[in-house]
Amino acid sequence: MNPLTASPMVVAPRSYVARGPGITVTVSRTADGVAVRVGGEIDLHNAVHLQQPLDAAIASLKRPGVIVLDLSDVAFCDCSGLNALLRTRFHARCRGHRLNLAAASRPVGRLLDLTGTTHLFRSVHGRAV
Repeated sequence: MNPLTASPMVVAPRSYVARGPGITVTVSRTADGVAVRVGGEIDLHNAVHLQQPLDAAIASLKRPGVIVLDLSDVAFCDCSGLNALLRTRFHARCRGHRLNLAAASRPVGRLLDLTGTTHLFRSVHGRAV
């Protein structure tokens, strides 16, 4: 068990997978930061299973770096998921990191468009992991 997330986790030398009900978060080290790939649904009941690995990823960076999010496998995202993304962006920026969006599924893209928050996430092409 990961003490930060209280969810089952498979540990690898440079990556880990955190799982919660209906969500999987894969975190991998990169040359300049961390790549995070999210799959499943992000809602009120499981947003914490996204937030905790994101917080841990930010804390793991000892110098300013880049956190790249791949949300292409997210089937559903509500305002709780958006809140987790905005909170992560805030905490990353406070510590001198950049938060980039490598890919977003249609539901995530629609949520960002509807809420006028698309411009807050720098997009990069390709998959995060």
